[in-house]
Amino acid sequence: MPILQVLAYLLLSASSAALSRNDVWVSRFGVDQFAKLINASGSMAFLAFIALGLSSIISAHRVFSSIP
Repeated sequence: MPILQVLAYLLLSASSAALSRNDVWVSRFGVDQFAKLINASGSMAFLAFIALGLSSIISAHRVFSSIP
């Protein structure tokens, strides 16, 4: 269970760093295909974070419901 939480944190922090750098890229060079791909990647990373969060919740529920 802790591995999923670490992966979720790393995924969220990496995607937020990439999206903040994308903002700088767009302010300097304008919107192009690369910027659009970074935005799509950030959206998919957020969805993956939600999936990892749900997986952690389900895992914790199974662990704690098996304890008598």
